[in-house]
Amino acid sequence: MGKFAGISTISNVLQTISAQGIVLVINATFGVAINAVYSIALQLKNSVLSFSQNIAKAVSPQITKTYAEKDYDTHKQLVYRSTKYQVFLIYFLLFPFLFKTEYILQLWLENTPEYTIQFCQCIVFLSLINTATSSFSTSAVATNKVTGFYIIPELFCLISIPIGYLSYIIYKDPTVFMIVIVTVDIIARLIQTYIATKVSVITIHSILKESIYPTLKVAFVSLVITYILSLYTPNTILGLCIYILCNSLQLLAIIYILGITKYEKAQIIQYIREKSYVLFRGKNRLKKEAYKLYHSYYSPKHPNASNQETLVIFMCDGKRSHGGLADRIRGLI
Repeated sequence: MGKFAGISTISNVLQTISAQGIVLVINATFGVAINAVYSIALQLKNSVLSFSQNIAKAVSPQITKTYAEKDYDTHKQLVYRSTKYQVFLIYFLLFPFLFKTEYILQLWLENTPEYTIQFCQCIVFLSLINTATSSFSTSAVATNKVTGFYIIPELFCLISIPIGYLSYIIYKDPTVFMIVIVTVDIIARLIQTYIATKVSVITIHSILKESIYPTLKVAFVSLVITYILSLYTPNTILGLCIYILCNSLQLLAIIYILGITKYEKAQIIQYIREKSYVLFRGKNRLKKEAYKLYHSYYSPKHPNASNQETLVIFMCDGKRSHGGLADRIRGLI
């Protein structure tokens, strides 16, 4: 426990140094205005990440539990599928935002500062990478072999500070600076994933096959359709709503066709059938079956209903369950 806490603390310190170092470089080179733009981009990043964290919160305990129980097959399937589904979930935000960034930021900020569009697009893409690697982190942490997993990627992130400053000296362009920061962070996440494959039971080949390849297929096809939709939808609130709705529908269709396996499709179909049966037919059928059982006893035509005796004898030996007060009155028992 002490070892884990110490390593986690060192990792958090390195993250803080890296994050605040970038802010200091931006203030010293591009000024307060660009630093404000960077802060806006970070707010957007946190919002996007919180959108996909529901899946991670739901599946993380199961990933840890299956590894502790040495159920490695289930463990690997949870890691690969949760990664894939989290990326699919980010797509619903990422794709509409990429082609309508200017209008969305205009609605949010009214007066959009310069370079905000470029910064936000880079940060949203970085959120996608962070989401894609979160389940690998959970798998590695479950092994308790976290020294290299936590320390090495965060040490690598520190080089973004001098490289970012060097990019300012050469290009003096905030967009280039942001691209450098995002590139270094992506490489750090790739290093972290590689370390996770060394300490856990997941493999690079399986990650590419089970998680990366399906998401890339969906992204390639969906991006083309999303771009076409962006050309024919006006920059109005109604147009944005129609654009998001159409994008969501086509993305759902493409995910179903290209992004999931036959087994997953069968599970989805079975789930829909069960829910639709209960919703549209199951309740009515249960009512009809129950009606058949009790209707004859509560009908005026039933012999027990014509009992005119004022004296009712009730006997119960405990071997037969009664149907309530009405059954007793009608003389069923």
